[in-house]
Amino acid sequence: MGESVNRENTSQIPNRLPRPGGGGILSPILGTHPGEAGVKDLVREGVQNLETSLGEIVPALLRVSSDYRLGRDASANAGFGQCLEALRSVIELVAKFREVLASGAFPDFPAALTFAGHDQRLLGLLNEMSSAQQGRDWIFLADLIEYELVPILKEIAGGLPDAIRALA
Repeated sequence: MGESVNRENTSQIPNRLPRPGGGGILSPILGTHPGEAGVKDLVREGVQNLETSLGEIVPALLRVSSDYRLGRDASANAGFGQCLEALRSVIELVAKFREVLASGAFPDFPAALTFAGHDQRLLGLLNEMSSAQQGRDWIFLADLIEYELVPILKEIAGGLPDAIRALA
């Protein structure tokens, strides 16, 4: 089952999202309050980055799932690690959106951008995926990625065009 990492199979996720501890696109809003128009511009840019990132993460996760099913666990684990790092940035960006909503700095903030219904589903799923990975149950992990995680991310991504229009 183990193999050397094949760089061609490793999912490469360009990271356009804020890095942990690196401030990020929305950090200015919480400290400087640039006014509703400035906040709106920052949020719009954040949503566009989120849309781009999810558009890259979903196909990468499907490649990871395929690699697990084909027994390329080393390649799949490397790609999965990159995807999880990108997902962490997505989660951090959504947390920033929630801070903006809670701050009241942007009264017309699209509440859909907080993705409130997805929190518990994602948390439970990430815990289940971690257990599957620790137990080296690659097929189950592939199933969780393809049939549970990817649909959640697609659902989130599906609402972004409306949010972008609302922010125009």
